[in-house]
Amino acid sequence: MWPGNPFRHPAWLAAHTEILEPELRVERWGNDPHDQAVTAHAVGGPLRLAGDRLSDRLDPPLEALLRAAERAEARDQPLRLRRLPLTTADSLARKLGADRATVTDVAASPTVRFAASTWEEYLARPEARRSRRIAAQAERTLAEPSVRVEVASDPDTVFDALEELVRLHHLRFKDRSEVFTEEKHATIAAAAMVMSDDDAASIRTLLIDDQPVAAVFLLAGEGATWFHQTGWDPAFADRSVGRAILVDAMRDACEQGRDFHLLTGDHEYKQWWATDDQPVATVELTRW
Repeated sequence: MWPGNPFRHPAWLAAHTEILEPELRVERWGNDPHDQAVTAHAVGGPLRLAGDRLSDRLDPPLEALLRAAERAEARDQPLRLRRLPLTTADSLARKLGADRATVTDVAASPTVRFAASTWEEYLARPEARRSRRIAAQAERTLAEPSVRVEVASDPDTVFDALEELVRLHHLRFKDRSEVFTEEKHATIAAAAMVMSDDDAASIRTLLIDDQPVAAVFLLAGEGATWFHQTGWDPAFADRSVGRAILVDAMRDACEQGRDFHLLTGDHEYKQWWATDDQPVATVELTRW
């Protein structure tokens, strides 16, 4: 199992900087691939964390972030560090001083903390009435004889499963989503192929009568499963297949003793499940 933040997996960073943003110049500091600081910049652009366009939470050591600030200042570059945990962003801003750094773009990042609880214990919480109802409906769908869940978790299966997820995503969101533009699609596909070999990427697909109707792309690391993207066929909306595959993924994470990160965004459906929030923020150097 990949032990670090999956958004800092070498394959994720390589795909990001080779496919999505090939103009980036990348710097890696430190010898530990799980903990090294990775920054990038385009010529004339701000120095920033590599991978932050497709990430949820990047948390290099504070010392590394201070070194990034020094590099930006020495080059007379702006500095923009996105998707840092709010506590890290606040610490960095305090270290640099209010005249140099500003914390902006604070966003919710809901998380389900399973700790040592079972799925049944999690659903039995007094405040979980709505999630209990949704989970019960999902379990009825998952128990139907015509329904099954396939898990693609190795390089031989994850590519085809991702293609199916992308098809379902476009069916669900049509032109409202820019998640799977050609470049982003290629970036995620290249990363997932390698990361699945480290148990750091997988796709769960819900099938009805052998027809894929919903899928979810998951990353794994740091003792958690990270919800990344999903898609489902609106023709099966009456069977709540999107909720069913999400419940299946969360229950699996709980049974494996992992937390479940719902990623950035204060969407109502995330609040139905979350037990905790780990806000993320941007730090910008504003003065020199």
